[in-house]
Amino acid sequence: MSDVMFAIELVEGKDEPLGAPLKEYSTKGKTVGLLLRLMKSLQGRGSIVLLDSGFCVLKGIIKLREVGIFATALTKKRRYWPRYVDGDALKEHVKDKDPGERDALKGTFNSQLFYIYGMKEPDYVLLFMTSFGSTARLGKLQQRKTTDGRSVTFKYPEVCHVYYAYRDCVDNHNGRRMYPITIEEQIKTIRWPYRVFQFLLGITEVNCNNVMHYFQQNELLEQIDFRYQLGDELINNDYMKVEEYDALFGKLRTKRTQQIEHKLVSPPPYRKFKGSQLVK
Repeated sequence: MSDVMFAIELVEGKDEPLGAPLKEYSTKGKTVGLLLRLMKSLQGRGSIVLLDSGFCVLKGIIKLREVGIFATALTKKRRYWPRYVDGDALKEHVKDKDPGERDALKGTFNSQLFYIYGMKEPDYVLLFMTSFGSTARLGKLQQRKTTDGRSVTFKYPEVCHVYYAYRDCVDNHNGRRMYPITIEEQIKTIRWPYRVFQFLLGITEVNCNNVMHYFQQNELLEQIDFRYQLGDELINNDYMKVEEYDALFGKLRTKRTQQIEHKLVSPPPYRKFKGSQLVK
């Protein structure tokens, strides 16, 4: 909802250290392990996650449900339907209905409920594999034409409403990072670590703009305007104004001791920190 990118996983390839330990959840499978790692911070929160069709793996959706995360994945037939999905049956069930009509097939896997959920569009059936949702209608009225020329209006059912509301989040974030000037294209380098650093820097810059807009209710700036302001504040940085501080206290300090708001001290004798508590 905030358009903040909160988790990524880098593909290191040959840059991965030799002898690196297996990634967490690797035994669950490539796709399932990736989903569980990226969403580890959401476990137990009851969050809803919208997945691209590349993540339409029933085992993954069920594993997420087992750790307290609801998910829905767009379901497409490439060469075959995803495993456990009888998409043709649901498409056949709603093919003669008006646009906006919906229905679902219920199933269980590892004692967890899931649904194959479909909504009729004029030229196709929109299908999802989901562990949440209902047939309740949400959002704005939509209008479609039927094959015989009639006009029908309806509201999206819940799963489809979530899909249309948030399906572009990652693309929007990438678009802000890359337009009109992307950092990766300005700092010319072919070294992989530098390219990754530039990518992370670009993500962080967009995140800061989105955080200030969503959480602080600031205007969402064009990314280039936000970059100008960020650059100005980095150059005119209060933490770098050591001359005024030194003049105020009448002393000069080396760069190593240039601290404005913090002072490093030792704990009292026979005391140590246990967590955040000072104990004997």
